[in-house]
Amino acid sequence: MFNWNEDNVLERMKPYSNFLIIDREECGGYKFLRILHHSIASACIEELERTYHLKVSHIIMSILHCDLFFTTKPKIGKGNLERSIQRILIERQSRKYGDERDKFSPLIEKIHKQQGKEMIQEIFTKASSRLVESASIPQALARYLYLNERDFPEALNWAEKAKNIRENSYTVNTIGQVYKNQLKSNIPSKKNGPPCNPEDLDANINSSKKAVTAFKRAQELANTEDELNEAPWDDDESEDNAAKSSYNFVGYMGVLEVAFMVYEMLSRLPFFEESDPSRKKYLQNFLKESLPITSVHMEDNEVNNRYIQVIKAHQLFLINLKPEVKEIFDILDCYFTYTKGNNSGKYYSKNRQHISDHHNKFVKLFCASPEERQRERDCNPNLNVKMLIEERRTVLEEMHADTFAGILQHLDKSADAVEKIVKCYAYIQENEQLSHHRQKTKERINFIWSSVILYLLEPKSKCVKSYTQLCNLLLETLQQVSLDYPFPDPYYLALLLFWPVSPQETEIRTYVTAIQKSSRKHLSILFRKRSTVSHFYLGKENGLARLVSKPKLDECFTIPRNALVKLWLTGDIFRETEITSRLQRVTGLIEKGEVYAIYGKLQIPVRPAYIGTTRSGLSTEKVSFYIGFAINGPLAYDIQFEN
Repeated sequence: MFNWNEDNVLERMKPYSNFLIIDREECGGYKFLRILHHSIASACIEELERTYHLKVSHIIMSILHCDLFFTTKPKIGKGNLERSIQRILIERQSRKYGDERDKFSPLIEKIHKQQGKEMIQEIFTKASSRLVESASIPQALARYLYLNERDFPEALNWAEKAKNIRENSYTVNTIGQVYKNQLKSNIPSKKNGPPCNPEDLDANINSSKKAVTAFKRAQELANTEDELNEAPWDDDESEDNAAKSSYNFVGYMGVLEVAFMVYEMLSRLPFFEESDPSRKKYLQNFLKESLPITSVHMEDNEVNNRYIQVIKAHQLFLINLKPEVKEIFDILDCYFTYTKGNNSGKYYSKNRQHISDHHNKFVKLFCASPEERQRERDCNPNLNVKMLIEERRTVLEEMHADTFAGILQHLDKSADAVEKIVKCYAYIQENEQLSHHRQKTKERINFIWSSVILYLLEPKSKCVKSYTQLCNLLLETLQQVSLDYPFPDPYYLALLLFWPVSPQETEIRTYVTAIQKSSRKHLSILFRKRSTVSHFYLGKENGLARLVSKPKLDECFTIPRNALVKLWLTGDIFRETEITSRLQRVTGLIEKGEVYAIYGKLQIPVRPAYIGTTRSGLSTEKVSFYIGFAINGPLAYDIQFEN
């Protein structure tokens, strides 16, 4: 990109002028030349290599060493050059086959094969000195060093340099990745490999602490920064553009990965050996803080004593991992359950699979298997009620049904599984005097919720509670929590159970306000880049039967999955008779841009499900629409203006 005289340059390049294009700098009106297409540019590079024996590394280094491009003033006109240099050093490409991308940009991949680490480091070092405001250059070098060379000290130096230039979720995440990969390289890859010696265990736990600290900081930044402005050219974890158009949870994923590496290290210690049920129980109880490390039965020898000293030194970190991991599972459950996304997207599917794999490991480590529970009953037939309650809570955790979002995921699963969930909660409810207040409230809400799900899956189940019973239980719960419950769960149930069927005054407006306030306060970060999805729609029946689940609506169609997803995304689904015959169309109005459902004198605020479906202006207009229930309030679908 040069500010040479246009006619002179084109005259010199006349035989090849049809390969060139004149472009204009956005600021200042400077003109510059560029090659018409990247494939032509690639062919030129290949010709230079073949005919003049020039390596691409020599070409890029020649550009980086040329002061004219970087130090002369004014700098207007050089922006495109700097962006191009950064792009060819950093931007990775998708592989021709498969879902993954190359580890590095094509240029770096090629130089690595030809000349190795020294030249790569020389190029990045020089580029960093030229593009001093770019955090992506040192970040990319750090990534190269920890992935390809396993040079973790040097990788950490460059990762820290990137963070010092610009601290954002991606640069801080790179620091966590350095420590995580160092930890990974120190743990034998063989599944049942030997344990670390005490000194290595101490060093590895220290690396784990630093990694977790970095990942937590990365997530804090991700929760507050504007990702579109902060995202680098090519971050460490993203596999496609979905990563930058959705919630950035790389910090959460990093903590999960490190935590399970720590658990793997501990499970190989001789007194925590996972293959021995009694020793696995020691590990479970230690991590649950119900068994001091000094009370673990083990052989009294020097090595074990050194292990104990290491574990005691890091005890607080090790014990805090379990609740932190559980909290991350709950947060990500909410994200994937409540938000609207492309379920077939590679980035979406890959991360859901990773989370699912980690959750399976979590269940295996912390939840006793049915066989283990039966053995415990056989050994102790007089288990007291408190132990039986804890056993049921373990079953719920194992079934991914100890949270509101987790129970919702059973909406398209078997009624037998949900019946088991309801029975567990019913037993806990019968003995709720043994629970503390907050836990008691959460479990009562989950009992009502699982009962609703069970009715929709199998109305004739013997475990199903009547609509009136559930309403009374929910009213009692709402009186206890008032309007200040930290999550929208009870108010969501209020919308489902108390939505009016006739022109009568109810407290429904209060619950709409409460659910909007609660979700805005506690879940808005997760919803920042996505809209929420309705799992239920208002139907034409009465009682619980008027709740029509999205899976049931999907069953009405035999078209391919992608076509069905498109119908939902565009809203055209509400033109189909399979939908209109089952859902109740509600009358409403739009007043000063706000949408309301009308029941007599009662006006219930709802939000349009699709942007641009309402007219702007201050007039009042009559409309009709279908009602969907999302975790942050009722939504209006297929808004039609009435004459």
